[in-house]
Amino acid sequence: MERWSLDAVLVAGAWGIAVGRTAARDIDLWSILVLILSTWLTYVADRLWDVRPGRPVPQTDRHMYYKCHYKEFFLLWGTLFVGSLVLSWLVLPFWKWAGGLVLVAGIVGYLAVLSCTWKDSTRFFLKRIAVPVIFMAGVGWMSEGWRTPEGLAALFVLLCCAFANLFLISYQESRDSIRPSWLEPALKWSLFGVAVSGTLLVFPFWSVGSGALFCGVLYLGLYSHLMKSKETVSGIRAVVDTILALSAIVILLLGMLPNA
Repeated sequence: MERWSLDAVLVAGAWGIAVGRTAARDIDLWSILVLILSTWLTYVADRLWDVRPGRPVPQTDRHMYYKCHYKEFFLLWGTLFVGSLVLSWLVLPFWKWAGGLVLVAGIVGYLAVLSCTWKDSTRFFLKRIAVPVIFMAGVGWMSEGWRTPEGLAALFVLLCCAFANLFLISYQESRDSIRPSWLEPALKWSLFGVAVSGTLLVFPFWSVGSGALFCGVLYLGLYSHLMKSKETVSGIRAVVDTILALSAIVILLLGMLPNA
């Protein structure tokens, strides 16, 4: 799941449906399919960019896997990129298709910025800040969550949870190396943001607030475990992504209840 970036795909699909339903929109399965394909293409592009020829490869399982299968993934990525571009043109309204291209241009710009000469700590920081914003923007655009206050609230929760998600992963994966001084405070503030957003939103939009609190409680418990454990927690990405996907399901299910 992690090697093929399928965990991120599942999270995007779950949140795309949840945000769309929260915004009182009919679920457009074509838009969700385009969102899923776009998410996969974005994550794989980032991996391929990290392991491109002529640069040192990060010594992680996922990066080494992409390095060993670089040509296969490159060809698959190119094929699916062209296919998704054609599919999106055929099934999406022009305004949504054009807006999606603007987002693609932003992702290309993000990769170009990362290719500049940065200190490792600066590059690490830029990726942790940009990825949650790009993820939320893609989900929001395809689900049309920006059309209603409740949809916007769900997107804000997704952004907060996505920051906490990535900071938790980084906190765990940097335990055996030099951990940036800003990382733990950023993680604590992101967890605080999830908790506050859930508390404030549970009254006007109780399904959204409940989903945020669900995610916040589990993330806080995981952070507590990471602080106390002296051993590496295996599959940290799968764990945090599962929690994030489940929080979307909580929002979706609670929103289906009468008078939700």
